[in-house]
Amino acid sequence: MSVMDFSEMFRLQEELQARHPEWGGLVPGRAKDQLLWTFEEMGEIVAIFKKKGLDEMLEQGEVRSCFLEELCDVFMYLNDVMLCMGVTPEELTEAYRGKFHYNMKRDWEKQNALLFTHSSLEESET
Repeated sequence: MSVMDFSEMFRLQEELQARHPEWGGLVPGRAKDQLLWTFEEMGEIVAIFKKKGLDEMLEQGEVRSCFLEELCDVFMYLNDVMLCMGVTPEELTEAYRGKFHYNMKRDWEKQNALLFTHSSLEESET
């Protein structure tokens, strides 16, 4: 079994959407709704964490299977959002790599400290 890439994920999602025209398609106006569904699916993952706990999620079995299924739902809705907005696999790859390199250079402690200083709070109020 090969590892799935962005191109295959997008292709599969387009195929699924084509099979279900009642869902409204992959037009820009649907992006917001698809994003909202993404948050609902993330909430289902949170519920698994709360109800079953980390240990059961790490073990092979029904709980892990449910966790993975909900993660797939999140990916599917995020793919829908990207497809609605005309994002290409190449564009996503470039943006992902760019964000990775940016994050590798960031000083997280300094950035977060600046977010909560008195002077930055005063500036945000003006």
